Amino acid sequence: MSTLFLPRITAADHDILSNFIHNYPADSYDKWLYLQTKEAAEWEGSGGKVVFVDLSADDFINYARQTGARADVHLLKAVAFAKGKHCCPARN
Repeated sequence: MSTLFLPRITAADHDILSNFIHNYPADSYDKWLYLQTKEAAEWEGSGGKVVFVDLSADDFINYARQTGARADVHLLKAVAFAKGKHCCPARN
């Protein structure tokens, strides 16, 4: 069974990230939650496991700036994956 790590962000962080991330997929926090729920349901429906990883806007922005990586949704998910693998191995 494969695990999908998804970033869990707050409403306040959503506003910050939507202005920082290129091609941010949601224009509202409700839409963000809808898209996350849909992705999680699809993953679990195919037999996978989903782990939500708390991720703050500050942590993400600092990481993007320190690494010089393009701030996009792929990087957001990659940071959630790395943080989830590092901090939550018992939950995987």
